[in-house]
Amino acid sequence: MSILEDRAFHVVLVSKGNLDSKKVLDKLSSYSALGFRKFIIHVLTNDERPLYLEKLRNIVFENIAYTLIIKYHKLSRGGLNELLNRLENNPYEVIEA
Repeated sequence: MSILEDRAFHVVLVSKGNLDSKKVLDKLSSYSALGFRKFIIHVLTNDERPLYLEKLRNIVFENIAYTLIIKYHKLSRGGLNELLNRLENNPYEVIEA
């Protein structure tokens, strides 16, 4: 993990189609109430770059006060397991939206 990722909450966002941004916004709000001000959103999707960013637009605009780092991952079972193994020592939540 880089210095930018220190003390960040990781959100693993699995999207197979339309994104429920309200669900994600509610989760980010609840974790910000716990003191987190930095979020790393790992987006696992079948959408290609940069098309997946269109679905995240509302999430980015609604959380402009926080540090957001967005990472793209191609959706696959092996990719999800590998990512979760790397995050095991960090606070994270998996959201299917």
